Amino acid sequence: WPEDRPVDREALRRLRGLGMNMALFDAPAVLPYADGVLLDNEAAIAALYGVLAQRSDASSCGRIAYVGWDDDAIASARLREDAFVRLAGGRGACVRLAWSERARLDALAAQLAGRLADASERPAAVLCGDGEIGVALRRALLAHGLSTIDVASPDDYPQSDALGISVYRP
Repeated sequence: WPEDRPVDREALRRLRGLGMNMALFDAPAVLPYADGVLLDNEAAIAALYGVLAQRSDASSCGRIAYVGWDDDAIASARLREDAFVRLAGGRGACVRLAWSERARLDALAAQLAGRLADASERPAAVLCGDGEIGVALRRALLAHGLSTIDVASPDDYPQSDALGISVYRP
């Protein structure tokens, strides 16, 4: 099912009635018509937030920022950002990248890294709501000489280890 489209439960019901067995990824509200394969987004964000807070010391927990997609139809985007907001308790900045601009992710990450390079107070760490964002942002931070800003993401991409991105491994 397209990740940025709401699940059509009636269509799933009809397909199930025809005998189709389905499994959807990252779609929490598909039962009883399809099985869902889901990451525990709350646990993933909590674990990564804890690691970043520990690395940046307790006094700078407010200096953990979050970068995610702006499309609330993507279940994981909404759940992950909500979990970060609860954990940060209003102390962490949230940046939402335009899902409609995802083809330009490298340019968006470079713009964000440029703003961080010019900022008088920059975060000690950035928790990215998506592995693709994490990879693009980490590359952009390195290009701007900001290697000391930790980056974490719940999604493990092939480049994550080489770039030093902390990922969630349940």
